[in-house]
Amino acid sequence: MTYSGAAQTPCTVAVTGAGGLNLSPDAVYANNVDAGTANASYDFGGDANHQGSHDAATFEIGKATAI
Repeated sequence: MTYSGAAQTPCTVAVTGAGGLNLSPDAVYANNVDAGTANASYDFGGDANHQGSHDAATFEIGKATAI
């Protein structure tokens, strides 16, 4: 992806588990506007039947071409 001046939000999250657990929480982003390395993460606090989970990933935003 290339710098556009807008926040980049390319990641999706899926939390699945036994008994039909199937959630799609929103990713939480950091540093996702300017060119460089951006971060996405999520936290699932768990419920009565499932332990909580957390994950994070990075992605690159490339520099835009000057016109």
